[in-house]
Amino acid sequence: MNRKIRILIIEDHPLMANATKDQLAKIEFVEVVGLAYDAWAGLKLVEDLTPDMVFLDFNLPDLFGDEVARRIKAKHPHMHIIIFSGIDLTDLYNCFIEIQVSGIISKESMGEVLVDMINSIMKGQTIVPLSVFHQLRLSGHAAPREVLSEDEHNLMEMVIKGYTNEQIALEIHMSKRSVDNYLKKIYQKLGVKLRTQAISNYLENHQR
Repeated sequence: MNRKIRILIIEDHPLMANATKDQLAKIEFVEVVGLAYDAWAGLKLVEDLTPDMVFLDFNLPDLFGDEVARRIKAKHPHMHIIIFSGIDLTDLYNCFIEIQVSGIISKESMGEVLVDMINSIMKGQTIVPLSVFHQLRLSGHAAPREVLSEDEHNLMEMVIKGYTNEQIALEIHMSKRSVDNYLKKIYQKLGVKLRTQAISNYLENHQR
């Protein structure tokens, strides 16, 4: 490889951001050019640094990763984006494919998996976990599926039980701002704006 791949990390938890940076720094053909702890700081660094690749956390406190990815791709259509998350994003794969992200990887994936992912992307390929690959369907032949993911079901069940956003954040070890944003995303999926409307809609149409 003639030059190092310049990577920007956008991750709201400093410990995870630095752990990812340390893992990437072990790869001889990679240079981590910046860290951002929220979406807006990340978008600014994208413009300032124009990296080859962005490791983008999905669950940021100010914007969800899909919206950040859309904004990056709108200005830099050839920039590679790898979504990385600690939650199951299987139900959002079609969304990410539409945005044309280059890969999706779990935060637990380190070492050789990171090397393989980056190498594959730079060769015009990507890596999909077998568990996800086996669930993929061709568009037009997709089997009906629930609107909400497993994690979103769990959040709604806590809402129904009367948990406040602060209590949910403590329960699932996530910042309150992230919970706020996560619930906004759920409300959008349910087509509602209020918490009471979300509960009523969920109980009527989406309860497991």
